[in-house]
Amino acid sequence: MRQVAIITEEEKDKLIGRQFMTDVYFNPIQDANNNWIISSEEIDQSEDKEIISFKDLRLKIHEAKIEQTDETPKDEPSKDEPPKDTTPPKK
Repeated sequence: MRQVAIITEEEKDKLIGRQFMTDVYFNPIQDANNNWIISSEEIDQSEDKEIISFKDLRLKIHEAKIEQTDETPKDEPSKDEPPKDTTPPKK
């Protein structure tokens, strides 16, 4: 299970675009509860401990945000309806 730390929106704004290792950048995202989070790997591997107070962050299990789409569901046959036979008729 992936562990993450909840950060404030102000901390998120400070981290976006900042490197935590050479050529590797912080990537704050929102969890299922709309909290801003960063991964434990970002915290552990950060070379700049002065950006935010990492020692005050508590880790928790990541709750992924479920993406909602505007797509309409594809037409699916009813579960009570037998599948349609698509084989060509015999001659």
